[in-house]
Amino acid sequence: MAAPSTSSSPTTNSAPGVPAPAAPAPRWREVWQLPVLGASVLLLAAGLVGTLMTAPKPDLGHWFTQATAQMQAKDFAGALDTLNLRVLPHISTEEKGPLTPDQRRDFHILRARALYLGQKELDLDRPENNQAIVSEYAQAERKNAVLEPRDVFFLAGTHLALNDVEEAARRAATIPQSDQALRTDLLKQVVERLVSATNPNHARALDLITGLIADPELSAHDRMWALGYQTQLLVQQGYAQDAINKVLRTLPRLEQAAPEMMGPVLVHFARAYMAVNEPQRAALQLERAALLLGTESPLFADVLLLQAEIDHQRNEPESLVSARERYTMIVEQYPFSNNRLPAILGLAEVEAQGSHGPGSESAPGKGHPSDGLATSLARYTELVDAMLAGSPYPEAFGKDVERSLLSRFTEQYEKKEFESALRFAVIGERLRGVEGASAMLVLSLAEVHRAIAEEQLTKAGTGGVLSLAEADPATQREAREHLVRAGDYFRVHASRVVQSSSREYGESLWAAADAFDRAGDLDSSVNAFQQFAADFPSDGRHPEATFRLAQAYQARGDLELAATLYRELMVGREGAEKPGPYADASYVPLAQTLLADNKPENDAEAENLLMMVIGGGLGGTGTPTFRAALNEHGQHSYQAGQYERAIERFEEYLERSEADGAGGDAHNVPIRYKLADSYRRSAQAIAATLAEGAMPDGQRRDLEQFRAQRIGAAAGLYEQVRRALESRSRRTGLEDLYLRNSYFYLGDCAYDLADFPGAIRFYDAARERYPKEPASLVAMTQIVSALLAQGDVAKATVANARAKRFYESLPESVWDDPTLPMTRDDWEQWLDSQAELNRLTQAAAAPEPN
Repeated sequence: MAAPSTSSSPTTNSAPGVPAPAAPAPRWREVWQLPVLGASVLLLAAGLVGTLMTAPKPDLGHWFTQATAQMQAKDFAGALDTLNLRVLPHISTEEKGPLTPDQRRDFHILRARALYLGQKELDLDRPENNQAIVSEYAQAERKNAVLEPRDVFFLAGTHLALNDVEEAARRAATIPQSDQALRTDLLKQVVERLVSATNPNHARALDLITGLIADPELSAHDRMWALGYQTQLLVQQGYAQDAINKVLRTLPRLEQAAPEMMGPVLVHFARAYMAVNEPQRAALQLERAALLLGTESPLFADVLLLQAEIDHQRNEPESLVSARERYTMIVEQYPFSNNRLPAILGLAEVEAQGSHGPGSESAPGKGHPSDGLATSLARYTELVDAMLAGSPYPEAFGKDVERSLLSRFTEQYEKKEFESALRFAVIGERLRGVEGASAMLVLSLAEVHRAIAEEQLTKAGTGGVLSLAEADPATQREAREHLVRAGDYFRVHASRVVQSSSREYGESLWAAADAFDRAGDLDSSVNAFQQFAADFPSDGRHPEATFRLAQAYQARGDLELAATLYRELMVGREGAEKPGPYADASYVPLAQTLLADNKPENDAEAENLLMMVIGGGLGGTGTPTFRAALNEHGQHSYQAGQYERAIERFEEYLERSEADGAGGDAHNVPIRYKLADSYRRSAQAIAATLAEGAMPDGQRRDLEQFRAQRIGAAAGLYEQVRRALESRSRRTGLEDLYLRNSYFYLGDCAYDLADFPGAIRFYDAARERYPKEPASLVAMTQIVSALLAQGDVAKATVANARAKRFYESLPESVWDDPTLPMTRDDWEQWLDSQAELNRLTQAAAAPEPN
């Protein structure tokens, strides 16, 4: 800051010829920085050097006398002006001029005092001023000045303001015993700063207090202060019993101390008793402290907090009520106390404790336990909001809050109240973010998200945990989100413990891969399984990791990578690696991969793999691999239109699956549907053979009987599928398609068996079940054909008109849907039926021949 100016500055509003008014003198608050060190002042001094070099040396002593008098009158700004404007121009870097060495030292000391005392007078504490004070004293000492005790006090206090605590302590130690009051006051300030720092140095503070107490001349007032801090620090460092012994031995000599000094000691004394689990003695000291301090004392909130904590620890209905009242009193009556945040934490814990602890129905909230839980969550939220908003708190308290939230999390998690557990964990995450949260909190978040997903999938199923693919769309979305979140948190936890615990790292990395895999997050799953396989090559789960990585590649469409891993596992089956069951489990998915890669040249290899498994090459018929091969071979045959072979495979699969209790209804319903469809299409192929031409009557009868058996089997399976899916409250999109088609194909089966009344019933049921879907046109047109087949032309005409109206109400684009159960044969049959209706109508209208 520039020095206060003595010149006037013109204004643009002055009239011509009239001097501009003098600029108002700047106020001390506006110029309160070190003006003497500014560039403008140095230039002023440099400009005067030439004149002063030739002029007689003036006597400047009276300016020092004037500056000293101004400071005694507390005119610190005037003292600075005198020193800056009257003395500074005569100081040169060559140490020449009218000033004596003593005056040069006094110049810097006086300027330091003026700045220090001026700041104190105006209640200012600016870093630039503090740096200037330190600089002025440093220049004085470089000129061999010996600082007076009060200057050491000023300098040390300034170092404290600049957070240079060690330098302040070093300076305090240089104050002689003759100025004990200054030395003691300064050491007390240093101790208080060491204790209240963001990262307190308790050991150093305790050393300084020990030195203070050793002074035999220390006053009773200061000795009581030291005893209070010594007790506090010993308790914080884990020496509570030593603290108790010191207080017990010292208090008899200090009974006449002022109440305002005795009160704090008793508060720390109570903390020491609490630390050694003697709450009754602590409560007695707190009662004495409360009487000495009074409710107006800032320390009374400390008394209330400790009393509340004692009540809280008793964990009885009446004591919880008392704790709640005291915590509430702190929050409401001492809102600016450092105890406000601990009191809110106490309230949060009391409410949670009352919601599940002894006598929870009558505990603090005196309501339903869930009310206390909700209030607890609200209090924790209030607490974290206040901490995030900038309310000051020590680092240790932040850890206490997280530990408390983890305790609430554990209580709810162990009761399988996973949603409540998650809410407590999320509040903890808000406090520091996932980057700053402890590894335990991150792991808790991972585990609870996984537990919620599994709970949702269990509720959606009837016989256990469903896979994500088997769940309904709503459950899929929710469970997938939780699984992905679980994977993310497991991955973060793995990164946290990678250096400290190989076991925990491996467990969390595996859990992350598993969660991503179950969620269908293929990229994340691939990355996690790759990392696990690379980092744990000798782990017993390595073959499974390789297998699941191959499955993820397969699902992602990286078929060559998948095939490579499957082959590696299969090769290991005969080697020393012993991949266990995952070698056998690789045969069927490798076949699937080869069949799906659009390379016909390796389809034969895929079929050979399946046939080897079906032929017993990997074990008996009761193995999961055998059933998987049957299913896959059936699926492949179904897709290839080889319905007879598909029937054979699907029938055997269902027979063995149901005999072994494997698969379950959710898995077997789609296979029953495809078996039914294979029977129906096989019957269609037989019908085409029958229509080709003449054949022996015996052969025709056998084929017709075989066709009828196929249709009957298809109808029975479609009915099983319809009933199974109709009974479910939730279905996948594919299951909805199977259900719809089963309705319509039941009608087709009855129609193909010439059971026209039965066909009309099934088609009517399908039309009523899906009144607005384009598929309903199939039922309407087939009803027309069935009525015509029965010779009921009138009803057929009405049914045809209804079908045409429905057809005309639909846009042309709906017929592009490949899943519609309306084939070209159905369109042709409708056209044939309309033509027949027109013929019959015209014949009925034509006049009879004479």
